[in-house]
Amino acid sequence: MDSKGILKGEPTEMAGEMIGAISGIKYTESGFELYEYEKESAKYKEIEETGTTVIEGFGFNINPTAYLDGYVLIVNEEAGNKAEIVKAFNEYFGK
Repeated sequence: MDSKGILKGEPTEMAGEMIGAISGIKYTESGFELYEYEKESAKYKEIEETGTTVIEGFGFNINPTAYLDGYVLIVNEEAGNKAEIVKAFNEYFGK
């Protein structure tokens, strides 16, 4: 995704376990978060089936922008290049 000029700023490690992920990173300047899941996990299957997941302990839903092959992308609504971010994600993880 870096070769597409999408990544700006430094990544921040996120508490991926709060949404059932193995790990997560956030690029604040780029306006998105990226999470890695076990593809066979109940949480990832929930995302595949419903397009949403619940943040444990907080009781509200996260609606991923895209998901593919165990990776989940959440793009901030204010990101001006949302379509470019999704395209780069699909190209990178769709290999």
